[in-house]
Amino acid sequence: VCRCASNVNRWRRRRTDAHGSRSLGATERTAGAAAMRILLALLPCALGEIVLSNEWRRQHCVGDMRTRSLVVATATDSPNLLPILAVINSTLTHAVDGDVSHVVITRHVRRLHAAVAKFTPTAQVTICGGFSDLLTQRPPLDKLQRLVDTQRVRRKELLSPFNFAAFYLPYVLREASRVLYLDTDAVVEADVTMLRSLDMGGAPAAAVEDCTQKVHKYVNYELLEEKDHHKLGGEKHWSRFGLSDAAYSNETCVFNRGVVLFDSARWRELRLTETIEDLVDAFVATRAKLWRGGISQPPFLLTLAGRYLKLGVEWNVRGLGRLELGRAEWLLLAQGAQERYGTPGLDAHTAPAGPFRHTFNPYVSPFAAHAKILHFNGDARERRPISTSRRWRRGGTSSQHAVAAMASRR
Repeated sequence: VCRCASNVNRWRRRRTDAHGSRSLGATERTAGAAAMRILLALLPCALGEIVLSNEWRRQHCVGDMRTRSLVVATATDSPNLLPILAVINSTLTHAVDGDVSHVVITRHVRRLHAAVAKFTPTAQVTICGGFSDLLTQRPPLDKLQRLVDTQRVRRKELLSPFNFAAFYLPYVLREASRVLYLDTDAVVEADVTMLRSLDMGGAPAAAVEDCTQKVHKYVNYELLEEKDHHKLGGEKHWSRFGLSDAAYSNETCVFNRGVVLFDSARWRELRLTETIEDLVDAFVATRAKLWRGGISQPPFLLTLAGRYLKLGVEWNVRGLGRLELGRAEWLLLAQGAQERYGTPGLDAHTAPAGPFRHTFNPYVSPFAAHAKILHFNGDARERRPISTSRRWRRGGTSSQHAVAAMASRR
């Protein structure tokens, strides 16, 4: 409430003349615009500040509660624990100084705690439950559940609060200066502690750009402009969501959300989680017509468009486990590999397929040999809980075993 009052006072001060007195003789239109400004100043506070107390952590988290300067975080509501263990183990294996801790958001706290104690006892892991209840207290995420019974969203699992967990990590982990969020289908192949000292240049997040797709492919810009732009007193357009010009550009590339580095303090300062919540609220209000191709990815892309640091492609070698790739992607991958590593074209490794020969089989990533993080986000990525426990040893296993645990169907 105090912060809301300060926002309103800031708008009022802008309406005060140099002598400290309110300007007189304002027209009705100007008075209306002033009232609108005050109302808009209150909008960021409408949802309430995101606060997570230490008491909540004590009640819902188990394991090593110490927080390092870099935290590797994952979130999943899947009962299959093997992918989580692969993330933890592969990170631990490659961390040179060991100064990295893990936080896992899951529904299966006790089971995972026992598995971590058995397979990676030296890992510094905090496991937290109760997160879905916490997230559904946020009005926009609660409203998302209205779409469960509609035909507008086919993949109902995307409405899970866990799909939005990454955006709240800078609040959950306030003590960590950097948070590296990894999907559970990732395998670490390098020492991620080097990201602690990465100069992010004031950017709130860092990710790997993917120019095989553009943001405009997923967004209904006509609806977005209707929800986002307002005229204040007929003077100018004002962005309700605070989006950058890049969010509206047809040339803005997407990035994959499976590997994201957060500068926690900067993220909170820009209040980007609230921006995502505002966009989700608008998505529900348009009956899921504001964007397509996902639920949590499009608002993340819009919010960070033009605001994130671009990491090298080796930090997210994605698409592993896919069966094929399109021609445009095939050409970009071949060009990128040639420019970076002098790798010859992909002709020797793939063959055109389909009635128009516009796809190529199998999916090949020329960046995999240089990867710092492998991302198995293809459809053919079944994790099989086979007797891999024999391969685990105390203190971690080799990355090859971690990759084997993530191998696709034979």
